[in-house]
Amino acid sequence: GRVVFRMDEDGRIIGVLNPSVLAEEYKALFGKRDAPFCDYIRGIACGVFDVIQPGKSECTEVKCKAMGDSCCEFVITPDTVKNKKRSKRSKK
Repeated sequence: GRVVFRMDEDGRIIGVLNPSVLAEEYKALFGKRDAPFCDYIRGIACGVFDVIQPGKSECTEVKCKAMGDSCCEFVITPDTVKNKKRSKRSKK
């Protein structure tokens, strides 16, 4: 499939995978899931950004074709973004 990345206003990276062969095949064979399916892809995306940017990224699949969504979408939160949010909360 094709992956398109963009950065949102909070500095998180949004990755959209479409089509997702893994999710589409799962749905065709077993039906719709209640939870995201693409842990393998999520792990790869998180690992790539950990290499590109220092620190540990957090990656969550928020949409999945196996759940009936139109695409698989991942939100990657780099360590630098997580640390900014923590420091803002501690200043309040």
